[in-house]
Amino acid sequence: MHLVFRCIICGEVFIGTDKPTNCPFCGAPNKFLVRGKAYRAPEEPIKELSVETREMLQKTLDLEVHATRFYLAASKGSSDPFVQSMFKGLSKTEREHASVAAKALGVPKPDSLNDPEGDKGSDGKNIMEADRLEKNATALYRKFMEESVEPRAKQIFQALMEVEASHIELVNQ
Repeated sequence: MHLVFRCIICGEVFIGTDKPTNCPFCGAPNKFLVRGKAYRAPEEPIKELSVETREMLQKTLDLEVHATRFYLAASKGSSDPFVQSMFKGLSKTEREHASVAAKALGVPKPDSLNDPEGDKGSDGKNIMEADRLEKNATALYRKFMEESVEPRAKQIFQALMEVEASHIELVNQ
């Protein structure tokens, strides 16, 4: 029997026979996935954001847009099918993170999300840059999670922190 699950981070729907280990769209761990009937849409945009949390979410949006564009360029520049597909998948996940941040802020996603950014570089150079980006994002989201006061913002930063940490493992395999 097929079941419906919704991600409480990105709001996307997954239909399958079993709960996936991660959201197929934003990568959030399955603790952020609920059965479809139990899903309650989060408050978006987040009302009464503190100035500090608004700045954190804007930094998140900027970082995720940059990562999306970097991974698009890295994917297009690779001749290795595995590396190409890894970077393509990462670009889709980071694009979803940008969407989450934009919704929380109540702003549109930037048009530049579809534009590759940076020189295509070698796979080795791009993997090293991916490792740097993911480590930076993990540390930043941990800090944001600790410093933000709004429950929805904390939830977003926790999920993003966990996803970015898993990306460190991915790019270093």
